[in-house]
Amino acid sequence: MVYGFPVTCIILAYFINCVTTAHLVSLSLSRSHVLPDFACEVTFTISHAMWYIIYTSQAVAIVWACSSTNREARKITSIIYNLLLQPGLDKEASDKLKEFSLQASREKLQFNGGGFAILDLPLLPSMCVSVISYLLVLLQWD
Repeated sequence: MVYGFPVTCIILAYFINCVTTAHLVSLSLSRSHVLPDFACEVTFTISHAMWYIIYTSQAVAIVWACSSTNREARKITSIIYNLLLQPGLDKEASDKLKEFSLQASREKLQFNGGGFAILDLPLLPSMCVSVISYLLVLLQWD
C-alpha cells in the first residue's frame, strides 16, 4: 500500500507516453510523403519509435517484476512445509516456521496501483488493447 500511488503514477505516465509516441509515429508515417525534408522526418519517426520501445519495455519490466514476486511468494508455503518435515528440527524453530506458514498462507502478496489495477501479467494485454483503442481514436480525430 505504501507504493500504491507512485506505482500508479509511473504506470499511467508510461501508458500516456506510449499512446502519444505511437500517435506521433503514425502521424509522421502518414505524412512523410508530403513533407519536403524526408531525412528529417525519418529521423523524427525513428527517434519516437525508439522512445516508444523504451516506454513499453519499462512498463513491461515493472509488471514482470511484480508478477515474478507474486509467483515466488506463492511458493513459500510449500517450502516451509518441506522444512517442517525435516527430521531434527528443534521445537522453537518448528513453532516459528508454523507461525510464518500461517501468515504466508493467509496473506496473499499482490501489487496494485493504489487499488486501481493489479500489477500482474494480465495487465499487459489490457494495456496494449487500451493503447490501440486510444490510438485509433486519435487517428480518427485528425
